[in-house]
Amino acid sequence: MKAIKHVKGVYPFDVFDTINQMQNVSTTSVYFQGNKVNFDYFKDGSPLVAPYYSFQNIKSNGKKLKGNAISQSLANKLGIDKDEKNFKISVEVYIPVQQYSYQGEMNESGLKAEMSQVLTKKVKLDLEVDHIISVDDYYNEFLSAGYTILMPEKSFYSLLNQYNNQTPDSLLDAKELNATITPYHSKNYVIEVDRINNLKIVEKEITKISKNLATYDQYNSVIDMTDIYKEERKGRYIYMVMVVLVAIVLYAMVQINALDDRKNEVKLLKLYGLNDKNVHSLINENGFVQLLLSLALGIPGFFIARKMVFFAVNDQSLIISLLLFFSIQIAVSIIIYILYLFYSKYFVKKVKQ
Repeated sequence: MKAIKHVKGVYPFDVFDTINQMQNVSTTSVYFQGNKVNFDYFKDGSPLVAPYYSFQNIKSNGKKLKGNAISQSLANKLGIDKDEKNFKISVEVYIPVQQYSYQGEMNESGLKAEMSQVLTKKVKLDLEVDHIISVDDYYNEFLSAGYTILMPEKSFYSLLNQYNNQTPDSLLDAKELNATITPYHSKNYVIEVDRINNLKIVEKEITKISKNLATYDQYNSVIDMTDIYKEERKGRYIYMVMVVLVAIVLYAMVQINALDDRKNEVKLLKLYGLNDKNVHSLINENGFVQLLLSLALGIPGFFIARKMVFFAVNDQSLIISLLLFFSIQIAVSIIIYILYLFYSKYFVKKVKQ
């Protein structure tokens, strides 16, 4: 694969799991400052340890990431403040040490095929963590998936190589199947490409090497998801604009009817000697009070809109979304009030004594 045009580098890719489904281990624990936090894979997922590479250019607080890091979701689970740095955690992981191959049946047809399984060794890791990374800092499928511990590539593979070909915790399945046992080697790789635009070209070239090779590129997957999100957001905004327009029309109709009901009041004011300007000023005071009331009602209105998914709101964007909502509401209220001013002026002139 290194010979493929536009490929700058090929690197092995593995992860250390904290659970072992082959041994029916679905729970694990992480220790932070003497506190034990339990995880259940089937309830809310479990942590995993993954490498990161220098070419990914992951940044934390504007600086290139160095040392170990954990995801924001894992930090939240452990009760660690997002600004915390240089703290220690302990976790037990299953490091691949060997693999065994055997002839197995693919399905009910009885067809034989070469199959393989990975053998692991349980190891306790005491890690010094330097950073907490959120998906806002750097989008990564593992970070977005949940409880992730990131290690520099060199540290990660130094650890894997240290335990490679050591005796695994269990050889039971391998012995039962008369399997061939060999040292563990990576089956997944990360490909560094010179330019984003060449990702698809490289993918096609890789699939030409063998039908058994499958590719996945995070960039195009994110682009596809972004396009879907944009379409959904566009639909929400169109719907919101329609709601706003309908609200303006309905409010205008209500105000027109309300003014029509005040014909006798306007006639009476004119009989008492008030001119059109004075009458218009009195009517506009009511309109201004209604404007203030509509702005006050905007506070619960924002949270109703939030529940109705008009806004994709998280803790970081709550203030921005609130400001955006009030900006729209103030603009709409001012438009309605200006329309009210023009119509009320026309209405006062139209009413005769």
